[in-house]
Amino acid sequence: MDSRIWTDGQTRLDLIGHSPWPPSRLLSALVAGERVGDLPGDFVLIASRPDGGPQLIATSVLGTRPYFYLDRPGTPHHGRDLFALARSARLPWRWNLDALRGVAWFGHTVGTHTLHPEIQRVPPASVLIHSGSHWRVTADPFWDDTFGTPRIGLDDAVDIFDTVLDEQLAHRPLISLTAGFDSRALLARALAVGLTPDALTMGHGRSTDVVIATRIAEATGLKHSVVQLEAEDYFRHAALITRLTGGTKTIGNWHAFFYCQDRPPNEPHLVGSNGEFARTFFWDKGVLARGVGLGGRLAARAYWAARIGGRARRMAAFLPFLTPNGRTDAIAFSERSLRLVTTTRADGLDVLDRFYATERVRHFIGNGLNLCGYFTAPMSPFLDARVIRAVAALPRTEKLGSNFHRRVIARNAPQLMAFPVGGTPVRHRAEAGYWRRRQQDWVPYSPMAGVYGDPRTGEILRDSPHIAHFLSAADREHVAVAGATEVQEFLLTLHFAGEAAGAA
Repeated sequence: MDSRIWTDGQTRLDLIGHSPWPPSRLLSALVAGERVGDLPGDFVLIASRPDGGPQLIATSVLGTRPYFYLDRPGTPHHGRDLFALARSARLPWRWNLDALRGVAWFGHTVGTHTLHPEIQRVPPASVLIHSGSHWRVTADPFWDDTFGTPRIGLDDAVDIFDTVLDEQLAHRPLISLTAGFDSRALLARALAVGLTPDALTMGHGRSTDVVIATRIAEATGLKHSVVQLEAEDYFRHAALITRLTGGTKTIGNWHAFFYCQDRPPNEPHLVGSNGEFARTFFWDKGVLARGVGLGGRLAARAYWAARIGGRARRMAAFLPFLTPNGRTDAIAFSERSLRLVTTTRADGLDVLDRFYATERVRHFIGNGLNLCGYFTAPMSPFLDARVIRAVAALPRTEKLGSNFHRRVIARNAPQLMAFPVGGTPVRHRAEAGYWRRRQQDWVPYSPMAGVYGDPRTGEILRDSPHIAHFLSAADREHVAVAGATEVQEFLLTLHFAGEAAGAA
C-alpha cells in the first residue's frame, strides 16, 4: 500500500499518499501553525498515541485517498476500510440514499458522503482532532481563496509545474503513458531532465492508447509494458476492490487495480491525475466556454441540472428508488451538489473547475489511485497545492484547448509534439474551432462487454438480496434483459458493496 509509517515511541504517524516531506515534518508544520493548504503533496496524515491521547487526521488540499471517520461521543473510530469501520463501531448497516444517487448519476459520491449515513469521508484541506469526546474539524480556506488570486503568466505556471514534477522525478518513477496530453506532459519533463523511465499502458494491441504510446516509447527508447484487461478479473477481485473503494467506484472503472497488480510493491509511479483541471474538463469548448464563465453560478446551475437530469431520467425506469418524488429529487440533489463548491468568484467555469477537482477528482479518481496504490506508490504533480494554485491563476484562454499542456511539452520535449492527440499532431496553440473538429475513431480498451455478457452478471441482477432490497423481482428481470449497461454497472457495484457490508 502507498503509505509510510513513522513513530518516536510516543506518536505514530501514518502517511497515506505522497508528499515530498516526511510525516514528522508535516506534523511539525501543522503544530507550528502552518496552513494545511500550504503543505506539499496529496495525502492523508494520521497521528495517534498509544496512551489514548489526542488523535489527529490531516488532509492535503484534495486528500484523494479515501479515509473515513465516525463522529460520535466516545472512542474515536476511523480507518481506510469503510465496511471494517462500520463493523468495529458495531453499526447496523444502512444505505445512504444520497450516496447511491451520487454513484448512479455522477459515478461517484460527493461531499463527505459514504454508503453508510453515519460514517463520513474525511474532507479535503482539513485538520480533524479528537481529544476524548468528538472530532473537531477545521477546514482550510484554500478552495475559497484559490480562484481569487492574481493572474499569472503561462510560463510562470509551467515553471511551478516543472519544479513540483522534478521532486517526483527524483524517485525515478514508472510513468503511465496514454495517447493523451496529461501523460505526455509528464514524459516531456522526464526526458528534459535526462530520464528514460519505464512506461506502462493499458489496453490491447489495437487500442488507441497502446498504438500511440508504443510509437512514443520506440522513438524515445523507453521500456514499455502493456497490460491487457480480462473480464474474469472483475469477478475474481470484486471483494477486495470494493473494500478499497468503499463500494463507490463503479465496476466499469476498476481497471486501475488490474493495471498495477504485477508491478513491484510500492514502486514510485507517476500518473496524470487531475491534469484535466488545467484543461477545463467540463466545458472545453473555446469561445462557448466564455459564455458559461460569464453566466456565473446560474450557468453552472443550468449545466448540472441538465447533466444530472438527463442521467436521472434515463435511469428512472429501472431505479425508481432513487427518485421516489420524481424529478424533484434529481433537482434537489443537483442543488445540494452545487452548494458544495460555492466560490468567491462568480465565474461559472471556476465553479465547474472546483467541482471537478474537489468532487470528481477526490472521489472518482481518488478511488482509482487507491486501487493502484494497493500495489504501487502513485503520485501526480497536478494534485499538489502549488500546481493547483498556479493553474487556477491562469487566464482561461490558457486552460482551453490544452494550451497549458502544449506549452509544457513544447518547452521540455518538443519532439513529442509529432505524435498525435485526437488524430492530429500537437500544435503550440489550439487552433480556432478545435472543439468542433471531429476526432479520429478512438479504439477503447474496456473488457466490460465480457462482464455484462457473463452468466454471473445475470444471476446477480436477478438473485442478489442486496439488489432485491431496492427492486422487485419484475424490476430486476427488466434490468437483466433490457441491456441498459449503465444501470447494470451501478447495480453490480451495489451488489458487491452489499456483500462487503454484510447487508441484507
